[in-house]
Formats: sequence, C-alpha cells, structure tokens
Amino acid sequence: MSLRFDGIAGLPYEEQLQQVRQFYGEQMVYQCCRQLFESNKGKTWRPKAIRGLITRNGILRDPRLSRLGVEDVLRIVAKLLRQAAFPGHGMKERSNGRRNRSTRRRAAIVPAGRLPASDSFFLQYSDQHELLAGLQSSLEECCYEFVQREGQDFFPDFRQDCASALRSSKWLSTIRKHPIVLTSDEGHELHGVMTDLRKLERTVISRTPVRASRLLAFCSSATRLAHVLDPDHEQSKTQKLCDSAQTALERVIAQREESRRAVQDGLSYMEALQAELSQEATALIEEFSVMCLSPPRLDALIVSDRQPTPICPDPMTPTDWIVHECTP
Repeated sequence: MSLRFDGIAGLPYEEQLQQVRQFYGEQMVYQCCRQLFESNKGKTWRPKAIRGLITRNGILRDPRLSRLGVEDVLRIVAKLLRQAAFPGHGMKERSNGRRNRSTRRRAAIVPAGRLPASDSFFLQYSDQHELLAGLQSSLEECCYEFVQREGQDFFPDFRQDCASALRSSKWLSTIRKHPIVLTSDEGHELHGVMTDLRKLERTVISRTPVRASRLLAFCSSATRLAHVLDPDHEQSKTQKLCDSAQTALERVIAQREESRRAVQDGLSYMEALQAELSQEATALIEEFSVMCLSPPRLDALIVSDRQPTPICPDPMTPTDWIVHECTP
C-alpha cells in the first residue's frame, strides 16, 4: 500500500477524513491508531514513529482499546497525517537565536521561460493548491520509478512505500551516498526542488499566497527533475499542470488589466468633468469681471419726473387715519 498524501493538509476536515478512508481503509486506520494510543500512553505524538508505524502495515488486534470510536480515530489520524506529511511545519528558532540549518538553505530555483514583466501577481488559493498537490504526486511517482529502476537494494524498508522514503529526512543524504550516477547540477537541482517543495507546502496549510513567478519557476524545475529521475515518465501530466498554472496566471493578469482599464476610464471621466467645470468657472469669472469693470449705464442715472404711483391699501384694513390717492 502506497502512502500518498497529495496535499491532504490543505483540505477541510471532512475531506481529510474522506481521503484517509480512501487511502487506508477504516479498519487499518482504526487498528494502527489503537496501537499508537497504547504505545504513547497519552504522551506527545511523534510524527516519525507514527509515520513508521503506519507505513509498516500494522494491522493489529488489540480489543483493550475498542472504546475508541472510528470518528475519533480518523480525527487523530488526520492530525497525524498533517504532521507526517509536513514534518518541518511550525519549527521555531533555537534559544540562541540561530535558525535551524534547513531553514538557512536557499533552494536552487531555475527561472521559468514565460514570466510576466511584473512580479506582483498571485494565483488564487485553489489554483495554487491544485498545482502544488499535482506536482507533489508527480514527483513521488518519478522518485518511485527512479528507486525501482536504479536501486534494487535501495531503501529495503520502504520498497513498497516511496512516499515515506520521500518524506524521510534521510532520503536526500542516502541518495547522494548511493552509487547512483547523478551529475552535480542535477543533484543540486534535486535538493533545491525538494527543499522548495517543503517550503511551498507550508504555505498551503497557512493559506499564504505565493508569487506566481516563484510557482512557475518551481514548476519548470520540477518538470526537468521529473525527466531526470524518470526519462520514460509521461510528461503530459506535469506539462498540463504547468499549462494550467500559466492559464491561471494569464487569467489573473487579464482581471488586473480589466480593473486597471476600468480605473483608467473612471479617471478619464473625472478629468473631463473637471475640465468642463473649470471652463464654466472661467466663463463665470470673466462675466463677473466685465460686470464689475464696465461703466454704469446713463439711463440708470436719469431721474424720472413722474411721481410714484401710490399703492392702494387693503379694503379690509382700517385706513381712516391714512390718506391715500389711488389711481383708477
């Protein structure tokens, strides 16, 4: 039985339980967790021991722990699989201020062929998760074929389980010591891709966005690494993932371009409106200036000889003490 994670830590809890049921079966998971619960006796779960026990087909029969329900067991296994699939997640700095040696290594990333001019684009979370999970599965298959082809006595304990060998911390060091011919560039690329894969997988857990240029560069490196490990490997799957990532990036670029165009149209409209209002204000100012600076008209200075016509009072108002002369 092959232990395949396929990005299980980035899925919701219900989907994790479904993945666990499909990968292992409820009975095997139940028996393994009973043994784990008995051996640890309530202590902290150790991902290395858990990974080793799960990979060794330990279908154990221990009726003493039958009080555990299947859902409780699957919940524990989902948590353990997250720790086993991502053993370096959540590592803190040492007390003396120095970081762990693995965190100070820089991954060798080969620049991709088609990158956007700007490096500020991010893919959506679903596209990022699908890309990393697919590349992880493809690399595991290539590593499995590589081990089966080049090293018959390589990893005797993990012969039936390539994913555990891939997740083991001794995998890279063992493959370098083994007399399998790998050039220095390919070996360096192997280490860089595996290291960068672990770093990118942690972003799936925390839902941290990764720059699209970094994802495409990693995709290009993983494609060449898959060809080095397994020349007969079907490249259509990896190439399809790279094409889907490129399509997702182009979609993000198109959406940003559409938003930029809409903002530009709004700014153009505001500028046109501002120019129109400025012209109206200028016309009003000029008209007011002409009115203020022009001399008064002569007809306004001529005093009329006619007496003003008196206003007839309201007939309802008592006007006995006021004398008015009304015109007919």
